[in-house]
Amino acid sequence: MKKITLAASVLLLLSIVLSACNLQAAAPTQLSPEQVSTIAKATVDALTTQMAPPPATATPLPTEPPTATPTLAVPTLDLTAIPTLGLATSTLVPLPSQAVNSQCNVVFFINDETIPDGTVFKPGETFTKSWKIRNDGTCTWNTAYSAAPFSNDPSTPAITGDNIFKVPAQVVPGGILLISVTMKAPATDGTYTQVWKMNDAEGKPFGIGGPNGAGWWVNIKVSKTGSVTPSSVVGAASFDGTNYVGTITTTNATVNYSWQVYTGTSWPNLTDPKIDTFTSIHSNVDSYTGGKAGACTVAGLNTGDVLKVRLNMNEYGYAYVAESTCP
Repeated sequence: MKKITLAASVLLLLSIVLSACNLQAAAPTQLSPEQVSTIAKATVDALTTQMAPPPATATPLPTEPPTATPTLAVPTLDLTAIPTLGLATSTLVPLPSQAVNSQCNVVFFINDETIPDGTVFKPGETFTKSWKIRNDGTCTWNTAYSAAPFSNDPSTPAITGDNIFKVPAQVVPGGILLISVTMKAPATDGTYTQVWKMNDAEGKPFGIGGPNGAGWWVNIKVSKTGSVTPSSVVGAASFDGTNYVGTITTTNATVNYSWQVYTGTSWPNLTDPKIDTFTSIHSNVDSYTGGKAGACTVAGLNTGDVLKVRLNMNEYGYAYVAESTCP
C-alpha cells in the first residue's frame, strides 16, 4: 500500500514540475528532459528518504530467567551414629613351664631311697626308711606340713617308730622333699605294710594325685632267722583283658596267697586266702574272675579312679598288676 501512495506522489510532483515549465516558457534557461528526469529522481529519492519509516530498532527479546539447575540433595552421613566395629583379637594364653596339677596339695611319688619292698628283718629290728616325693600342687608346703603313717596292713601288730616327719623347710610347687624316718619291725614273723601320706597345715591328709589320692608305703618281711630269701618265691600278676591271673615260681614251698585291691587306705581281699604247696618251678595260681569292674566295686572306686590290684603272697611279698583305671 505504501508503494502505491509513493508512486502517486511522484506522478503528482512530475505533473507540477511539467506544468511549471510550461508557464515559464519565456525564461531564458530551458531545462532538458534529462535534467528534469534527474531532478525528479533526486526529488523522489529525497521524498523516499523522508517518507521511509525509521529503521527498525531491534527489540531485545525478553531475557528468560536462568533456569535453576536442580541440586541433588546428598544426605550427610552421621559417622558418629555408626558403631565402631571391635575387631576380634587373639589372646595368647601362656603355657605353663611344666605340667602342674591345678589342685592345691598334690603329691607325686618319685622313688624309694632305701629299704626295697620285701626286705627281711628280724623281729624288733630297727631301720631307716627314706622316700623321695615332689610337690605337684599349686600350694607351697611350709613347716606346718608333715608326713605321717596313714594305715597299716595288718593293723596289728604293725610297724612302729617315728610317727611323724615335719617338713624342715618350704617346698615350692615342683620342689622335691626327702622323707627319712626310723622304723621298728614287729615282733612276729610275717609281711607288713605301712602307708604314709602328707598332712597340710590343718592336719588334712593328701596323697598321690590330691586329697583323696593314694599314699606311698614301706613293705618288709619279719623272720626270726632273718633268712627268708625273697627270691625263693617269685610271683607274677597281670590282667588278661578279662581276669586277673598270676603265677608263682618256687620249688617245694607252701604259700598262702590271695588277690587284693587298694582302696586308698587299705588292701582288702578280692579272693579268700588259699594255701598251696608249689612243687613245680612255674605254677599258676587261682585267678580273680571279677575283672576290673568287680575289683572297683569291692574297693568302692568310681569310674576313672586309679585301680591297683596285687597278688598277696604274705611272707613272700607281693606281685603287683600294672595300674589301670576303673571302667
